[in-house]
Amino acid sequence: MKKFLFFASLSIVAAWPVLTSAQSQQSQSAASAKNRLFVQEALKNHRMITIDEFNMAGAHAIACWGFEFDDEGYVCALYYSDPASSWNNTQTGRDLSLGRIEVKYHTDSDWSPYMATETLIGGEIVHGEVPIIRIYSYDQGTELWESYFKSHPSSVESVKQSTLNENEEYYDLQGRRVKNPTKGIYITKSGKKVLFFQQP
Repeated sequence: MKKFLFFASLSIVAAWPVLTSAQSQQSQSAASAKNRLFVQEALKNHRMITIDEFNMAGAHAIACWGFEFDDEGYVCALYYSDPASSWNNTQTGRDLSLGRIEVKYHTDSDWSPYMATETLIGGEIVHGEVPIIRIYSYDQGTELWESYFKSHPSSVESVKQSTLNENEEYYDLQGRRVKNPTKGIYITKSGKKVLFFQQP
């Protein structure tokens, strides 16, 4: 049986890996252009964007709501929401429900993108960098939802007067067996829903 949850409706449209240290300057520049186009295309098509970042606790996903680009087309800042940031925000006295964080690149080595971070350690705000591992974009899953609701109607399609069947077992909507059903909606042992308009 399929179960649909909110995030199950989001299907991954694409995933773009960030640069690796083995790439040359030329291919890094090309990869950066692909990253820029990937993000711009996702934004134009109203797709959700998340990134994987890797901090001292391990890999962690962050939802992105907007991006800033520099003159060369690099992402230089992102706007994000991060459910794991509430403790740090409270400790530093800031409300970062929607935060802005700068993105930096190690241009002298592998051109990997990093987020410039602040965290509270021992009562002091410490600045650092957290690598961005991968970028994802998601669509709204509209086709999935349309297909699901076409095959699983959410409303009554027809009403037929039922007659009491002496051999049938009837249950109320809480699942309790009812020996003498009165006017109302019941479920039979086989799972069929029946409606009695008057005393059967």
